[in-house]
Amino acid sequence: MIEQSVEEYLNKLESQITLAKKSFMSDLKLVDEGACLECIAAIRNLLPSELSEARLIRKDAQNIIANANKQAQQIVDNASAQAQQMVAENKIVEDAKAEADRILQQASEYANNMVGQAYNDLARLYDEAESHSREIVDVIMQAKAKVFPQYPNQQQQD
Repeated sequence: MIEQSVEEYLNKLESQITLAKKSFMSDLKLVDEGACLECIAAIRNLLPSELSEARLIRKDAQNIIANANKQAQQIVDNASAQAQQMVAENKIVEDAKAEADRILQQASEYANNMVGQAYNDLARLYDEAESHSREIVDVIMQAKAKVFPQYPNQQQQD
């Protein structure tokens, strides 16, 4: 059995509602309660896996940040080692210091860019996950409002 995605179940739920026949002399629709509840249960079962995927994405972002910091530290360490090896005449030492400063500046900029990019990616992933979650809640609330129109804005008791 092929596992369907949350989006597919939401589409199925939406189809159940939009394709339902209207009741006689009323704008109310008669939906297949069992099919709608089955979709909602499937969505509930799938959400934890999608949340786990979001956690994995977050962990990957943290690993990217850690690797960027590690690379930056290695670049800084290499620059420091190069600078220490260039202890000779005054001109050579001055040139070495200037080069070390340039490498250190580049490494710092590179590390800042990598960390900034990782945070931007992480923020985008959180925003997408939040948006997706809000869409799911909106669809469920719309479906609920259609199934229970006599209780608009009130939570149903299970």
